Amino acid sequence: VPYLTLHSTSPLRRKVIAAMEPKVTCVLVMVFALALSSLAQGEAETCQMEPHQRVNCGHPSITSTECKSNSCCFDSKISGVPWCFYPVAVDEPVEGKPMTTPWGLKMQNS
Repeated sequence: VPYLTLHSTSPLRRKVIAAMEPKVTCVLVMVFALALSSLAQGEAETCQMEPHQRVNCGHPSITSTECKSNSCCFDSKISGVPWCFYPVAVDEPVEGKPMTTPWGLKMQNS
């Protein structure tokens, strides 16, 4: 079987590359579009949950600033439960009920 070497100046190489470029570009565009759509459909997170649902996200003496810098929620109002805790995922926020982001921002759902 003869071995075909494709040199950079070879007309055959240029034809092969020209034929592949649209296919490669199309595949890359599809992968990029799928990645963006999966991000857009990702679950929202909220810090609103029952105290017993909290999963610890820090050490006992963690500050609010340290906790939030780890993308966690902080609420020191209730003793006996973690004050720094992971947010929970929600598919569809309850309409009319405000949500708190992991950074402490309140969002109103309408």
